[in-house]
Amino acid sequence: MAKAGSDGTKIRVPAFQVATVDTTTTGDTFIGALAAATHASGIKEEAMRLLLE
Repeated sequence: MAKAGSDGTKIRVPAFQVATVDTTTTGDTFIGALAAATHASGIKEEAMRLLLE
């Protein structure tokens, strides 16, 4: 779950089930992709959905 806006709106975006191989830089990659998607769409909720599709 993540805050979607300054008003404190929360969103829940389910993650895919995957077989874990190596978690090295997983968080860095996710945050970088979230930043790029947020910049492109301007909406955090839409960015989260784009990331997890």
